[in-house]
Amino acid sequence: YQHWSPRPLPNPHAAALDEVLEGLAEIVATEGPMPCHRVYRLYAVASGVVEIDPKTRSIFNKAMYRGIQRRRLLDRDENGAPGQVDRIVRLAGTPEVTIRQRGERMLSEIPPSEIAAAMQAIDGGSRERSRHDWDNLFTELLRQYGLERHPDNVWQTSVLHWAIVAAAGADAGDGASQLPLAAGAIQHD
Repeated sequence: YQHWSPRPLPNPHAAALDEVLEGLAEIVATEGPMPCHRVYRLYAVASGVVEIDPKTRSIFNKAMYRGIQRRRLLDRDENGAPGQVDRIVRLAGTPEVTIRQRGERMLSEIPPSEIAAAMQAIDGGSRERSRHDWDNLFTELLRQYGLERHPDNVWQTSVLHWAIVAAAGADAGDGASQLPLAAGAIQHD
């Protein structure tokens, strides 16, 4: 996993939108594909912004959207949540999915498609398995990420659901079944 090396970035409230876009794109170039909320958090810390309030999030969303409109960045909805902040973003021309070590990322900062692809890589990509098998596979993935399974953790349960839907190719009703898990779309680091 390649972590973006923080450097001072312009305050998003004082900078031109294109300057903010440059900083966001630099982060995405290093760490993408990644959720927009992680890009925003890294930028905020590097610019001295203490909290990402609605006004700051709006600036980041506008800059990110500008990058997408210019086809410099590509984004994808992997969890059906409304808004830009939870979408997965990457530079145009880069792989849709990259399987990596967890690094400094929290589980919520790893794209569901990456988790699904990593689970497939662990067991050779079999789609025929029971819920118990999926649970065991997810527990093994968490172990490889240096995390522990907590069955009462709502976020882990949600991540497991989306990963299963994506890996199994089932229809979740929100685009998760469209996750790019074909061999050509996945890069291993």
